[in-house]
Amino acid sequence: MRCPYCDTALEETSPDCPGCRLDLRRAAQLLGPVPRIEPEVCDSSGALTPAESKRLRRQVDEIAQRFPQVRVQLVFRHFTDGHPIRLHAFWMFNLGAFATETEKLGGNRRILLLVDPVAANAALTLGYGLEPFIADDELDDLLEMAEDRWRNKEWHAGAMTLLDGLDSLLERAALRTADALGRSARELPGAS
Repeated sequence: MRCPYCDTALEETSPDCPGCRLDLRRAAQLLGPVPRIEPEVCDSSGALTPAESKRLRRQVDEIAQRFPQVRVQLVFRHFTDGHPIRLHAFWMFNLGAFATETEKLGGNRRILLLVDPVAANAALTLGYGLEPFIADDELDDLLEMAEDRWRNKEWHAGAMTLLDGLDSLLERAALRTADALGRSARELPGAS
């Protein structure tokens, strides 16, 4: 886990970043209240057509069918304040009420993809329940997979590429976990 502002390595139990002292309270003071977010796919930037949003929702639903313990949220939004998009993702993920009360801490297996089409950048944030199974460099690889499409302003195609990669990454993480436990992936709780 890295600080969303200065990129310093963090421990799960760190009360704030040892590099820049950022914590959730400071992020909230800096960025203000979290805007209302539509479930699964939210596009306040106008980057997607209604048909593209619908296709992305279908892809998100397919991931939920394969991995019922995981929920994916896509947000397309422009941020005008010049702060790093990873900071916005941290702020939105933690204060945006994406997780229910039973999905807190290690039970939080939510994934947020935040895309700023105007600034042409993106960030991925994972809940604590997924962090032990998916490395930061794997998330960076997913973002790189979509980067060419987003450079060409193909927001839907980039998001679909990333979701396809995410599906494969979740499968690999499940298989690694099963292997580490000496079990087949079908024996893991929540496996279908």
